[in-house]
Amino acid sequence: MFKFLKKNIKKIENPLEVLAGIEGDKFNWIIDDSRDVGVIAQDVERCLPEAVNEYDGTKSVNYNGIIGLLVESVKELSRDNQLLKMEIESLR
Repeated sequence: MFKFLKKNIKKIENPLEVLAGIEGDKFNWIIDDSRDVGVIAQDVERCLPEAVNEYDGTKSVNYNGIIGLLVESVKELSRDNQLLKMEIESLR
């Protein structure tokens, strides 16, 4: 028998709109000045608060939490692309 670990499962609505509010950034870490790339927790929090954790006043991004948004965004772009291909074919 399966034991479900998740409840209240809902699709992410308007994934491209949500994704548009998140910037990919290059930055340096304050602690050691090492370079990195990623997203800023405060940006993600505005668009997808479930993907941000806070501990001791410091916010961090749960990058695994962004994967669902990216998957749904790619699927939406793929559907749009397919519709455009069909429209182009019909014009030929």
